[in-house]
This record gives sequence, structure tokens and C-alpha cells, in this order.
Amino acid sequence: MIWPFPVVENTDVITLTRITNGSQPILYVVHDEDGDWQFLDGGDVLDDDAATIALKKVVELDPSIKTLADLPAGWAAESADIKKPWERSQR
Repeated sequence: MIWPFPVVENTDVITLTRITNGSQPILYVVHDEDGDWQFLDGGDVLDDDAATIALKKVVELDPSIKTLADLPAGWAAESADIKKPWERSQR
């Protein structure tokens, strides 16, 4: 597989424990202005929910994330369901 992101595979990204344990899908992605990435489920987030994992692991959890590799900083992408396409918007 050719790595589509402009950062290395082991770049730390922010996600949620309920995503890493497989109980919730990724439905909301944020590429922060500072270049950081967040992979969330669209629900409420508490500090205790936060997890940091390698970007490669996120792609393994949901290969559709590769289609967001060119998401500009300051943008977000959202999906209503894992079977629906990603919708991009500027934040």
C-alpha cells in the first residue's frame, strides 16, 4: 500500500477509547489548523475518553480514512454512517 498521508505512518493522532476498542466507528474527522488530526465518533467527548494512537492504526480500523489524506488543515469531514460517503467542510 502506498501511504497517502503527508505525514509518516506512526504520527500520533487523537481518537477515543470507544473507537480503539471497536465499540464505535469513526464518523467525524478533524484536521486541525496546527496540522494535528482527530478521529472521533460524533458524540460527546470527555477528557477521559481521549486516546492517542498512530495514524496507521486509524487507517487499519477504517480504511476509508485514506480518502481523507488530502483534507486541508482547518477542515473536517463527517459521515452519517460507515456506509455513507464522507462530507467535507471548512471549520
